[in-house]
Amino acid sequence: MEKKYNKKNIGVIILAAGRGTRLGLKKPKPLAIIHKQETAIGMLIDNIRNAGLNNITVVVGYRHEEIEKHLFKKPGVRFSLQRVLSGTLTATLCGVEKFENFIEDIIIFPADNGALLKSGTVEDLIKTHVENNSMVTLLLTADYNAKTHKIYIKTVGRQVTGIQLTSKSNVIEGGRLYNTGILCVKKKYLQQNHNKIKALPNGEYTVTRIIEVALSNKDAVYYHTANEREIATINTQADLKKVRKQAYTTHDTLYS
Repeated sequence: MEKKYNKKNIGVIILAAGRGTRLGLKKPKPLAIIHKQETAIGMLIDNIRNAGLNNITVVVGYRHEEIEKHLFKKPGVRFSLQRVLSGTLTATLCGVEKFENFIEDIIIFPADNGALLKSGTVEDLIKTHVENNSMVTLLLTADYNAKTHKIYIKTVGRQVTGIQLTSKSNVIEGGRLYNTGILCVKKKYLQQNHNKIKALPNGEYTVTRIIEVALSNKDAVYYHTANEREIATINTQADLKKVRKQAYTTHDTLYS
């Protein structure tokens, strides 16, 4: 029997505080134009709202005024300012502070990799998370043009049973799957366990490492897979050019 959930109890955090210096734009990376004058973050928010999610917090930092001005007319969007850019965990916790008590689960999105994401994929991620009573649920894809979020995963069915942060390609059920940086987590679980997350070698704390905490606690961690054409992280000019081309060649197919 399917477990019912109320989308009003699901909050969205979009991480848009970083500098994005590798891209070399004269504006914040989330404002990169992707398709017909639409920005990366604008398209992501539209895709999230098309999935029926309206409680959205955008965590801003670098040149935050420009992002806030750009999104001013987007309904259901609020902002949280990350004053010290010390990693995605700190950014996520800034966003969590904005949510009401009735928010039970949170979906976390990097601002730059969801411009082509289908609303149905977002809904399927939520469904996997809620129906399995998962503490953390990952969105993975079989191919990925940005190689910065690789993880090696061991699974049984749709459940993650082991994870190792590595520079090597992920291996899962005989093939390659990449972590997209998009994940679902129970709000209370994150609040109660974030202090167990270990810092990266550079001293930053990343929210993705809540997976390691959950597995160490022997709590449920699941995953859902997305079509690789839906995931398009933008770190360099080459990435941006590729994503723009992909948007023009696949946008109508993906959203028809």
